[in-house]
Amino acid sequence: MNNRNSLLCPLGLLLFFTTTVVADDALSRTSINEGFTEPEQTIRVAASDVGVLASVAVREGDRVRAGDPLCSLDTRLLRASLKAAQTRLASEGKVNSVQAKLRFRKNHLDQIKALREKTHASNLEVTDAELEVDLAQADLQIVLDERRAIEADLLKIQAQLDQRTIAAPIDGLVLEVPKQIGEAVTSSDSHVVTLVHLDRLRIRYFLTTARALRLTTGQQVFVSLPSIDKRATAVVDFISPVTDANSGTVCVELMLDNADGKYRAGLRCLLHESIGNEQISLHAENPNRSPSAYRR
Repeated sequence: MNNRNSLLCPLGLLLFFTTTVVADDALSRTSINEGFTEPEQTIRVAASDVGVLASVAVREGDRVRAGDPLCSLDTRLLRASLKAAQTRLASEGKVNSVQAKLRFRKNHLDQIKALREKTHASNLEVTDAELEVDLAQADLQIVLDERRAIEADLLKIQAQLDQRTIAAPIDGLVLEVPKQIGEAVTSSDSHVVTLVHLDRLRIRYFLTTARALRLTTGQQVFVSLPSIDKRATAVVDFISPVTDANSGTVCVELMLDNADGKYRAGLRCLLHESIGNEQISLHAENPNRSPSAYRR
């Protein structure tokens, strides 16, 4: 009995250490890094002016194109100013008056010059008439300058009106509409809509320096998404040139094409690295392998 136990004990220890070495060797050859899909762009659209929200043209989940109106601020005061400026610009009375005055002064100058030819007017009278013409021309210039200023005001008011309609800066999906009609938009709280661009998804990993150095920008890699049991091809978009001193890791970002919208943002995403010659996913020698094969 004692001899049997003495034989089984070394055998058990040998089996334990053999299993441990095999498992450790498998783990040393393959490492799995975890990240999450994120929108390529997340934009907190802000109003460039302050005021009261007058209309909201979108709701959460809507798809928009760049330039589509999202919401608008109250424009009643600006529209009143616009109408007043248009009325001033349309008024021709002052222009007609100074133009008539200029014509009169010019005719008077011609008459004085004709009289001087007949010695019925002096040079001083001609000089005075010329001065009256110059003054009439200056009055006309003032009126024309005022009209140009009104035209500039109209352009300014129109630009302010355009600013009060907030348009989508990109093609995307409306993620959040934090304000309702009637709420104030202030300089400290100008956020009106959140847009996300989901045609491409970003996946961010933090790898050891050794692992990051095995990747190159533009390289295709395979990732798996366990929650939907799928595998996809992503492209290395960015490799940080700096290793974080605290964690000893390098930020690596992948881009996943999502033009058809089949992937959601926020999905857990596994990057499978191969250390050695098996090339499990970085070079994908077995593209038909099930995503479940890559799970921990």
